[in-house]
Amino acid sequence: MDLKTDQEIEAEKRILPFLTKRQESILVKSGIDSSIKLFNYFPSRYENRGEIKRICDLKEGEFTSVIGEIIGKKGRKAFKNNIAIVEVLITDGSGNLHIIWFNQPWVEKQIEPKKKYYFFGRIALFQTKRGARLQLENPDFEEFLEEEVLKIVPVYKKISIFGTKSIRDFIKRGLESVQIEEFLPKTLIEKEGFFPQRESYYKIHFPENEEELQRIKDRSSVSVKRFVFEELFGFQLLLISEMKKRKTESAKPIKKDPKIGEILRKIVPFELTKAQKRVFKEVVEDCSSGLPMYRLLQGDVGSGKSIIAFLSMVWSALDGYQSAYMTPTETLAVQVYQRLGEIASKCGLETKLLISSTKSAEKKEVLKKLKSGEVKLIVGTHSLFQEKVDYTNLNFVVIDEQHRFGVLQRDALFKKGENPHLLLMSATPIPRSLALTVFGDLDISVLDEMPPNRAKVVTAIRGENSRRKVESFLKNQMDLKKQILYVFPQIEENDAIEAEAAVTSFEKFRKGVFKDYPIGLIHGRMSSKEKDEIMDKMRRGEILLLVATTVIEVGIDLPQATVIVIENAERFGLSQLHQLRGRVGRGGEKGYCILMVGKETSKNAENRLRVLTETDDGFKVAEEDLKLRGAGEVFGTKQWGESGFFFANPLRDLRMLETARSWAQKIVEKEVQLEEYEKERLRKWLKDYYQKSYTFLRGG
Repeated sequence: MDLKTDQEIEAEKRILPFLTKRQESILVKSGIDSSIKLFNYFPSRYENRGEIKRICDLKEGEFTSVIGEIIGKKGRKAFKNNIAIVEVLITDGSGNLHIIWFNQPWVEKQIEPKKKYYFFGRIALFQTKRGARLQLENPDFEEFLEEEVLKIVPVYKKISIFGTKSIRDFIKRGLESVQIEEFLPKTLIEKEGFFPQRESYYKIHFPENEEELQRIKDRSSVSVKRFVFEELFGFQLLLISEMKKRKTESAKPIKKDPKIGEILRKIVPFELTKAQKRVFKEVVEDCSSGLPMYRLLQGDVGSGKSIIAFLSMVWSALDGYQSAYMTPTETLAVQVYQRLGEIASKCGLETKLLISSTKSAEKKEVLKKLKSGEVKLIVGTHSLFQEKVDYTNLNFVVIDEQHRFGVLQRDALFKKGENPHLLLMSATPIPRSLALTVFGDLDISVLDEMPPNRAKVVTAIRGENSRRKVESFLKNQMDLKKQILYVFPQIEENDAIEAEAAVTSFEKFRKGVFKDYPIGLIHGRMSSKEKDEIMDKMRRGEILLLVATTVIEVGIDLPQATVIVIENAERFGLSQLHQLRGRVGRGGEKGYCILMVGKETSKNAENRLRVLTETDDGFKVAEEDLKLRGAGEVFGTKQWGESGFFFANPLRDLRMLETARSWAQKIVEKEVQLEEYEKERLRKWLKDYYQKSYTFLRGG
């Protein structure tokens, strides 16, 4: 038997055996402490060096690659601001080209005369005393080697001192020399038509031609599909394992007490719908079982989700436990606090509010009563899970508009109790097939019936040529003391710009067409106190027209509002428009939703909006939105980034997610026979995956 030398043993311990200790140390400090992490450092872009342009063919404004020999070089300081400038002159036989770098003095030492280099960057037009000339500004570059035959070249973001060429060399040599253990079962790889892991890495890092590169970009590449599957497969294995584990966990049961049941019936000021009764029964069965409840409650806007949460919290409080209700905004928190407090006070329970704007003395008192257990019902925002907040026996948690919270935020509140019962609520209808796959570890309840006091909202699409008629209609409604919401779209996810648009229109309305009517303004840049004052004025009827941004989308309850006008409706998704439409017609009177579209709106966009004129069923709207825009856009993608996914988005990649779930179920239920070495490799991979994904799963 051959004994390994000390040098060979030491090399095996390294990320890559050919790296020096210094190179490895730099990579480790940058977070790359294994060969797989290095292979997962994918290119930021690619250059097609098979399409090198001749200098004589270059045009202003284009991004391009050129190869040239250095025939001149100089470094200097700019006269005005003293920044370093490096200038070189290159030739390729067809012409000469000036290349310039600003504020990158190190370039002068890296480039040597009479050597050839690749340059990639933008061609600019520069005015000189002798006239205009083309030049290449701040390009990427590396030495041209005759033996290098790559046509499609991966370009990487720098890792500390390592540039794109060093990283490319590390990855290429690593893939050729390091043993990569295949962890996906052989049967699975064969049936799904995936490449082995090493080959998949190689094809993404080093595509052979333009066609292969295009498949990577449009995600149709088998290699990309393999990595999408990997991430979703691990996700589903953990979901299914988590479901099994939860069946073995214990929780403090909330007792089914007939006396408490009688109290709950008396404090509800109206008759529950059949759907509400069914869902509340599901919650009661869960919470009294001795197992922790993990339930997602879905319901259209105005379907009555809140009363389910209120009754559950009061039931828990009457049995001696604390309950917390978390909302995404302070305005909504105040509204929930008032409504829950009104119901809870009927049976002698005190409700408290905890938000960032709560005064210091009041906050101190609330924290003291929470810690002692004197307060059983608490409503708030992210303030509920801050480090200084201690609960005595938190046993029921409600998270409203759950998709608007980060996963870690949800988990932080959950950890304030000992396996508390968890009710997640969403007014964004999610088609059941999608919900079962994405939220597979949760039980799902659906409120599929509207309360009898909800009047139908008439929806109409109107263009610029109808603006005067719309304004006349709004005046008539205000003459009848009806309240109107006038919404402006979010612009590039910029609160400041969005608020500015609303403020400008508010001033225009106040001084112009609606100058004879009481007008208010609300937007995301206002303080909580200012928002609350505006909402109070709306409730008292002191404001008839409220100019708003999409801040009103989240759960705001204004029973007197009967009309909503949405400017540039073509910029919104159908699901978001449906959410906004749900803000009116809540008081029993007929509601109107007017979708204003811009002059440049296409026929396709108008046809998309017509879905809203044809149905008021949120689930049908969500299905159509899903077909038209894709799940990632409909439901948002933020939380998937937090899960550690790089390639996959469970909402966008729904078909692959279903495939991954099917394989995960077969493996967990042992319907697929694996070799012992396959089981061991899968366990090892899943352990690594689990460490980065556990919090994500736990938070819902």
